[in-house]
Amino acid sequence: MTDDSIQEGFAHLRPGRDFEGLGAAAECRAFSDWLIGMNATRALTKRLKARKEKTAWSAGRVQTPTLALLVEREFEVLAHVPRPYWRVTGTFERDGQTYTGTWFDPAFRAGEDEQARDDRIFDEGRAQAIVAAVRGQRGTAEETRKPSRESAPPLFDLTSLQREANRRFSWSAKRTLGAAQRCYEQHKILTYPRTDSRCLPEDYRETVHRVLATLAGAARHEAPVAMGEYATAAANLKRTGLENEARIFDNSGVSDHFAIIPTGTLPTAGLSGDDRRLFDLVVRRFLGAFYPPAVWVRVERTTEVCGERFRTRARSLQEPGWRAVLAEAGESAEEESVH
Repeated sequence: MTDDSIQEGFAHLRPGRDFEGLGAAAECRAFSDWLIGMNATRALTKRLKARKEKTAWSAGRVQTPTLALLVEREFEVLAHVPRPYWRVTGTFERDGQTYTGTWFDPAFRAGEDEQARDDRIFDEGRAQAIVAAVRGQRGTAEETRKPSRESAPPLFDLTSLQREANRRFSWSAKRTLGAAQRCYEQHKILTYPRTDSRCLPEDYRETVHRVLATLAGAARHEAPVAMGEYATAAANLKRTGLENEARIFDNSGVSDHFAIIPTGTLPTAGLSGDDRRLFDLVVRRFLGAFYPPAVWVRVERTTEVCGERFRTRARSLQEPGWRAVLAEAGESAEEESVH
């Protein structure tokens, strides 16, 4: 919550009846907490607690069903019986260039066997026979090339932000939330972080344009983040227009709070450590969300040797789109090539 948003709220007050539904929802949560959290906890504790136990048998409207999901998944893991399988990979050469391909069964059809795949062989003898049949033999190859569009990822909610910070920085969920909370409360540079929405209200376009204008004019602002890169990306959006507006500005995708985005308040030179890295993550995602798709060319080559088929897949980036904004956009950002 920033000074501008507070003033905006008081300038456009809405009647209380518009929020009666939120009040009723809060009352239901309070009643559930009393019924389950307090009474069920007491009942379970009295019924199940041993004499030597010092803690209560806790129940809750959120924690109990969440625990049930974890228990169900644990039972699935414990019931799993490992089943060995083999894959056959071949290396092929043409005109001094080599590439690899993985054997597959073109006649494969998915059925009741959930572990079956077109490139899995559950009989070691069959795998060895395929290797013996194709080793050192000549073959033929054909390939297809198709363009593929990769849309920009949506804005962050808290869960997706925590996942990305874990993937990028190996942070725990608690560490990410702490940094996001400081960026919101102390630095005033990010919006409220405890949100499950990845959209913005439909009347938030003017605010987004104001934030972009601030970033576009901040190339020389002194801060320990890449303000020059932000300014270039924001200026490009101001010049070419915003993409993905229908997906981002969507009232139906907004619950109590909207997605996490920069407020337009520029960071000071004191921004450092986790807070700096998290702010950079959110700003780049915010800018990239309004960029056009990345365009790839996907290549699939099928090599046939002695009646056995091997598949090679690769792709190359033709137009970076939103990937030009997001640093280290993902593991799959690297180009793969087939010679």
